[in-house]
Amino acid sequence: MEPSHYAVGISACAKSQTAQRALVLFKAMPKVKIQPDNTCYAAAISACAKGEKWQQGLTLFKAMPKARLQPDFKNYSAVISACEKGGRWQEGLIFFEEALKARVLPHVSGYSAAISLCESSGNWQQALTLFEAMPKAKVQPNVITYNAVISACEKGGQWQKALVFFEGMPRAIVQPNVISYNSIISACEKGSQWQQGFHMFTLMSKRRVHPTTISYGAAVSACEKGQQWQLALTLFHAIPPLRLQPNLALYNALLDCRALRTSGIGRQIVHELCTLRQFRATFIDLHDLTEVTAQLLLGHWLSHLVSTLATETTGEGECVIVTGRGRCRKPWSGSDLQGAALRFLLGLQLNVSVMPENPGRLLLTLTPKDLPVLEAAEEAAFDL
Repeated sequence: MEPSHYAVGISACAKSQTAQRALVLFKAMPKVKIQPDNTCYAAAISACAKGEKWQQGLTLFKAMPKARLQPDFKNYSAVISACEKGGRWQEGLIFFEEALKARVLPHVSGYSAAISLCESSGNWQQALTLFEAMPKAKVQPNVITYNAVISACEKGGQWQKALVFFEGMPRAIVQPNVISYNSIISACEKGSQWQQGFHMFTLMSKRRVHPTTISYGAAVSACEKGQQWQLALTLFHAIPPLRLQPNLALYNALLDCRALRTSGIGRQIVHELCTLRQFRATFIDLHDLTEVTAQLLLGHWLSHLVSTLATETTGEGECVIVTGRGRCRKPWSGSDLQGAALRFLLGLQLNVSVMPENPGRLLLTLTPKDLPVLEAAEEAAFDL
C-alpha cells in the first residue's frame, strides 16, 4: 500500500470531521513500514483543524523536519487553518511569513487560509494587505479568497470595501456563491445600508444562487436595522414554502427585529427555539444567542419550566444558566451576554449570582415566594 492510499483515508476522515480516526490512520503508517509523505501530513493536520484538535495539528507540523520532510504549501495552508481554529492568529501569520521566506511555491490556498485567519481575529487591515499582495506573488484569488476578504471587511465594519471586493469578483472571472452573498448582505446590514443589503438578497434568485437560512437571517437583520418591519415580516413568511429549516442565526435575526417580537409571531418563534434547544427546568444554555434572544428565552424558560419547579418544592431550588465569559467570542463582537442576562434577572429581583468556581455560569436560587415573578417573566421579557 502506498502513502497516497493512507492520505485518501485521512482526508475522508477530515471531511467527516472525525479527527481521531484520521490520527489513528496516520500513526498506524510507521507500524506497517510506510513513511508518511507531505500529503499525509497535510491531510492529518487538516483533520485536526476540522476536528477541534488544532494543538495536535501544530505538533504534527513541527514534527515534519524530524521526519526529513520539507513542508510544502499544502502543509502550510493546513497549519495556518489549524491556527485559525485555535484563535492563534499571530502564530498563523508567522507560519505564513515562514512559508514565503522558505520560498514555498505561493498558492491560493495559503493566501486564503491566511486571510481567513485575519478575518477570524478581526484584523481586516491585515487581510486587505495580504489580498493586495497576491498579484505581485502571481497568485490568482479564487472564490474562497474573495469570501474571506469580504467577511473580514464585514467584521471590521467596512461595508464599502466589502462591496468593492464583491463587485470586483466578475471582473476577476470569479463567480460569487451563497457565502459571498451572505457576507455582503451582512456587511451592508452592519453598515446600516439596508437598501443595499436587500438589493443583494434579491440579486441571488436572479443569478440562480439559492438563499439559505443564513441569507434570510442577514436580510431580516438588514431590514430590522432600517426599521423596515413589514419587509422583515414578508421575508419571514417566505421561508416555509422554500422548505428551509430555520437555524440559530435566523432565529437570532428574527427575534432581534422588534416588529416580529411585538406582532405575536415572536412568542411562536421563542417557543420553537426553546423546543429545538430542549431546555431543562434546572439548566439553560444561552451560548450563541444574541442579548435580545437570550433575554426572551430566559423569560419563556422561567415562566414555563422553572415556575413548575418552584411549585413542586417547599425549600430552595437552584438552576444553572450558562452564558460563557466571552473567551470564545470573536474580538470584533461587542455583545455582553452574561451582563444582559444578569440585568434581566436582577431586574426581576431574583437571587442570581456568578458561580465562583465557574465564572461562565450563573446560579439562580429560588423559593416558592418567587413564583409570581417567574410566571410573569415572559411578559416582562417581551415588554423590554
